[in-house]
Amino acid sequence: MYESKYRIIVDDFGTVVDVGVQLTRLLEGRDVTGRSDLAYADVVFTSMVQFGQTLLDRVPGGNPQNLEPPWDMPTACLLSRAIIDAYQMLAYTSFAPINEPERHLRILVMELHDLERRLQVLHSIYSADPKVSEFEAEATAKRSEILCHPQVASISLARQKKFRKAKLKTTF
Repeated sequence: MYESKYRIIVDDFGTVVDVGVQLTRLLEGRDVTGRSDLAYADVVFTSMVQFGQTLLDRVPGGNPQNLEPPWDMPTACLLSRAIIDAYQMLAYTSFAPINEPERHLRILVMELHDLERRLQVLHSIYSADPKVSEFEAEATAKRSEILCHPQVASISLARQKKFRKAKLKTTF
């Protein structure tokens, strides 16, 4: 029973990835000049499709070309998480009809979120890597860029105060 359900799930996911591949091929070469929402979405969507294809290559039955692919659970989990994160980024920055300043601000917030998560992991393992101080400086600069962004003036004063008072968390 479990094996047949697994096969159905892998086949369905393979179909979704195939549709994604077909869509990227159909959109290849399309002019997105002046449309940062489409240009950004194109890169993120293509990454999602690539992550999906790689995930299929790493699970049993995911790629008929591989006779016996290794069951690489850590990589499968990492790729699954990357697909989810990419989808969230796509939804946050490209699906909603927002103006360019807000899109730019949302991208900055996503970049800060990435830096903060990296720093959290590096601090949790007590990393002595010199990159930690570079990431900290980058995060500080990104926070300042966000707080000075013209779009921030359009959010409520209470929320602006919250962002300025606390260590800026990525919750716009």
